[in-house]
Amino acid sequence: MCLGFFQTFWEEGLLPELPQGARVLEIGCAEADWLGQMRQARPDLYLVGIDQRSTGKRPAADECILADVLTYAFPAESFDAIIAVSMLEWAGCGHYGDPIDTEGDLRTMIRARHWVKPTGWMYFDVPCASDNQDRKHNPDMRVYSDEAFDVLFTLGGWEVVTKRWFEGLMDNGKPHPDGPYMAHVLRPR
Repeated sequence: MCLGFFQTFWEEGLLPELPQGARVLEIGCAEADWLGQMRQARPDLYLVGIDQRSTGKRPAADECILADVLTYAFPAESFDAIIAVSMLEWAGCGHYGDPIDTEGDLRTMIRARHWVKPTGWMYFDVPCASDNQDRKHNPDMRVYSDEAFDVLFTLGGWEVVTKRWFEGLMDNGKPHPDGPYMAHVLRPR
């Protein structure tokens, strides 16, 4: 479902351009093969994936790093773009065996800001709050409000380029148990 959110941004031209040969980091590459889809669309890119969980085979990646995004150290300004498809809400929640860090999402945003070039950008999508939404499906997962987004962007050093709310429907047309999502494209402040 979340790969579909990114695809919508791609197809509607809502993502900033990536220069020829750009370096792109996908944070949380274990669950879905975003790297493979991006390699097909842009074979010129240098693609890096990072996840603390085994990613299996990701032949489309130029590098696939088995590490926690909260402890791995990329050099500053290494990437033209950073992608986090349905990842930020889990950072530091312990759901995937990672250490508990109540500010794991904010720390991820700060680290990503350090790793992206000044002319670069970041895409991410996360579940967002809705009226009376029951979130018992994934109690470990964070759900974001406008106030939570403001904290992430202000303290993380980002400004919003564009955002879009997605209803969060599954392939069968039924609402996903995680509810609606908000996707953002950000630039460094």
